Amino acid sequence: MLEAIDAATGHIFLSTYIFETNRTGLDFVEALGRAVARGVDTRVIIDGVGERYSWPRVSRLLANRGVRVARFLPPRLIPPMLHINLRNHRKVLIADGQVAFTGGMNIGDRHLAERLDNANRFIDLLLEDDLTARVILSIRDTLDEADGPAAPDITEADLALQLGVEKNDIRSALRRLVRVGVLEVSSGFVLVKDAARLEEFLEFIRNSGKS
Repeated sequence: MLEAIDAATGHIFLSTYIFETNRTGLDFVEALGRAVARGVDTRVIIDGVGERYSWPRVSRLLANRGVRVARFLPPRLIPPMLHINLRNHRKVLIADGQVAFTGGMNIGDRHLAERLDNANRFIDLLLEDDLTARVILSIRDTLDEADGPAAPDITEADLALQLGVEKNDIRSALRRLVRVGVLEVSSGFVLVKDAARLEEFLEFIRNSGKS
C-alpha cells in the first residue's frame, strides 16, 4: 500500500476504520504527506470512533500535511448522537483509478499481516493489475503443469519473462510474499514455503474477480 501511495501521480483515496499513530500509522501519514507535496489529490475518510484508538489523532497529523481528511460521524454530546454504532468499517485504498486495495485490516502496528501473534491477520488484496497476484497465479500454473512428483524449478528470471516485467519488479512482489511466509527465495530460486496459504491467496484472487 505504501508503494502504491508513493507511486501515485493523480489521486489517492483512502478509507479506514482505525488509523493508529504508531510506527505503521506514521509511515502512512508520511507517505500521504509526500503525495500531497508532489501535487497528488489526496483524500482520507476516517471513522470518528476508530480514530480515537490512538493519540495524537491522525486526522490532525494528516491535516497538518495538507491531506484532505474527513471524519465519519464523530461522536458528540450536544446534540446527542442517536446512531453512535453506525460506523464506517470500509477499508479501501485507490491510487490513480488503476490500483485498489481492500481487505479486513486497519492501519497500525497490531494489524500487520507479518505479525504471527495476530491470530486475526488478513492479507489485504490488491485487486487491479496486481503483480503480486500475477506472480501467485504464474507459480500455481507452473506447479499445475509440472510432470511427476518433484516440484519444478521456478526462478525470478522465469517469472519476469513469463509476466513481461523487469526482474526488480518481480523481486518487489516476491518480497511481499516472503514477508508473510508464503514463499522463500534462495539464489534466485523461488520455493513455496506454505502451500496452504498459497491456496488461500489463490482463492481470494479468484473470488475478487467474480461479479
